Amino acid sequence: MEPLAALVADRGSAEVEAFHGLVAALLEVASSAYSSRSDDETLVQCLQLLVELCESSAPLLGKHLPAVVGLAMTVGTDNRAELPTREAALEVCVCVCVFGVMRRKGK
Repeated sequence: MEPLAALVADRGSAEVEAFHGLVAALLEVASSAYSSRSDDETLVQCLQLLVELCESSAPLLGKHLPAVVGLAMTVGTDNRAELPTREAALEVCVCVCVFGVMRRKGK
């Protein structure tokens, strides 16, 4: 993800907006995988990508933060979801909190 962060950092707002579209598409795939209940592997991969985006220095999640946290909380608290899927969703929540606080403090 760091090469992506460097690429985004050197771009103007129009180019950064294109990357926001990719995050929106990732959320669509994750939501679809969750809704279908038959594709936990894809859902876990999407959640892992969201964790990597949280850890990245690229400011790509801010615009999508409510949707990211909403999806992660929904999946993470769903007793019908597989344990690894729930853990991946809760990891997204942890990363949003940890890295959001670190960015606000300027670390």
